[in-house]
Amino acid sequence: MPTLKSRDLLLRTALGLLLLSGCAGSGGRSGADTADDWILGGAAEAGFDPAALERLVLDIEAGMFPNTHALLIEHDGALVFERYFSGSDERWGQPIPARVIGPDSLHDLRSVSKSVTSTLLGIVLADDFGEAVARPVTDLSMARHVEEIGDWSDDGVWGYGYQWWVGDLPTGVRVVAGVGNGNQRLFVIPAERLVITVLAGEYNVFEGHSERILDRVLAAR
Repeated sequence: MPTLKSRDLLLRTALGLLLLSGCAGSGGRSGADTADDWILGGAAEAGFDPAALERLVLDIEAGMFPNTHALLIEHDGALVFERYFSGSDERWGQPIPARVIGPDSLHDLRSVSKSVTSTLLGIVLADDFGEAVARPVTDLSMARHVEEIGDWSDDGVWGYGYQWWVGDLPTGVRVVAGVGNGNQRLFVIPAERLVITVLAGEYNVFEGHSERILDRVLAAR
C-alpha cells in the first residue's frame, strides 16, 4: 500500500495543474511564500541528464514535435524543468496564427480539465473523505477496454478508467494521464514521483507527439 505521501501526489498535481493553465506563472516562483508559488528544483538533482533535456528542447524547436508550446517537469513537489515555445494556437476554435508562449501565458487544457475536475470532485463528494484520498488512481478498474478505444490505445499501451488514461509503457512503467485535444498531456508516474506536462496547439491532429516527448523525458533519467 503506498504511503500517504505518495498517494497525495496526484491531488497535489491536480491542484498544480490549475496553476499550469496559466502555464507556470512567473511571479515569485523562486520560493514558496504563497499558495501560488512553485518550489523550484534542479533537473540534475531530480536524476535527469540536463544535456539530454536540452537536446529534446532543440528537437522541439527544430519542429520534430510540431507546435509544442510548453514542457514542464515536476519531481517530488518541485518544478525541476520548464521550457516554452512559440507556435500557432486557437481561441474558442478561432485560429491564432502566431503566438509567443511564456510562463504567464494562459493555455487551453481541453479534456485534461475533465481528468483534474473528476479527481477533485471525487475526493470532495466521497462519503468517506479519508478513504477517497487513500485510494490510488492506479488501482481504479478500467471502465473501458483497449479494444474499444481503437487508435487511441497507442498499440495497446492505454486503457481508460474514470476520466484518466491508465497504461503501462514497454518498460513496465505505469503512467496515469490526462489527455486533451491538441496534444495537451498531464503524465503522472507515481513510482518515480514525476509529473510531466506538455502543452501544444496541434488540435485535431493525433500523431502522438506528446507521448514521444514523454519517451524522451524518461530516457533522460
